[in-house]
Amino acid sequence: MTTLSGLSCSSVFTEHTTTLSTQVQPHRRLVMSTMARAVPMAVESFQQYFNYMLGMLDLFTLPGHYILDWVEIFYSRVFIQSDRSRIMFMFEGERHVLYRSDIAAALRLQESDIRLHDLVYPDIPPSRRPVCTGVDPPDFDTVSICFEEPFGPASPRHPSDLTRLASIALKGLRRSLLPRTGNRETVTALQQWILSYILRRQPFDIVDFLICEIEDVAAEGLTVSRMLPYAHIICYLLARSFAPIDEHLEQWTISPTGFPNYRPARPGDRCRGQRVLAAVQQQWAPEQREQFLDEDKALRQAEVQAGLEGIQTILSSEDLSEDDSSDAEFVIPDATPF
Repeated sequence: MTTLSGLSCSSVFTEHTTTLSTQVQPHRRLVMSTMARAVPMAVESFQQYFNYMLGMLDLFTLPGHYILDWVEIFYSRVFIQSDRSRIMFMFEGERHVLYRSDIAAALRLQESDIRLHDLVYPDIPPSRRPVCTGVDPPDFDTVSICFEEPFGPASPRHPSDLTRLASIALKGLRRSLLPRTGNRETVTALQQWILSYILRRQPFDIVDFLICEIEDVAAEGLTVSRMLPYAHIICYLLARSFAPIDEHLEQWTISPTGFPNYRPARPGDRCRGQRVLAAVQQQWAPEQREQFLDEDKALRQAEVQAGLEGIQTILSSEDLSEDDSSDAEFVIPDATPF
């Protein structure tokens, strides 16, 4: 990363055609009806989690067209103000500036004072992705809406413990707004925060979220093989922001490159998702299914109780105020090999 006058900037490419170390991050266009069937629940009930803010649903269902040349040039020279109030970049041979309000207006998004990256990574500069310490996950009261009951403060926050609604919502987010975070074996702190806010239908600043993810790519520079996120969103933003707007929108609309729709597996689908598990579950007798579900519930309850007991044991321990060791008495051993 290069810093210039308070700006985070990217200078990865000497020419925009040099793309050996980069590629476009795959995205998916979310289709509310197919995601609702995967829960399953009514489309109107599911859609409420993706349309409670102005412009939110339009962003998630935006067609996946993108123009590779626009994306490469954008990322090759993007500059971001340290307070994320504006971004500078190249488009059609000219340098342009867009303020947060400009981006919100072009994407028809609602602005908010809640910045999720600041909650997750307080006082951590970009790139935030490699950070392992100093990350703040949401507290129990905030995140509990995402996980199956019984769920306690000491319960594991594993993807398999998510509610069906939270699981489908997270899978959609991982293919749209969260394309670069985490893996299938964990629910990262950032994923927990955004999932909690969406399921509670609490406003947050989507524009700032987009800027932060772009800022991280710019900060990583040549240190990693870069995946360029939000190609379709960036192209739509450029098309709507600069004249001739109609001509740019037409170029974007007819572009042959794009992302497909997201089609999650339905419950019990033997052709997609956890096929083996679905096939086995279909062979269970009703009494077996009830027994296994009761056992799973009992196991989760035991995990919660064990966690609470462990916390109480630590808090009530008489040894907390009596430490056998003393920093003053500690002597660093001589590790000199000769």
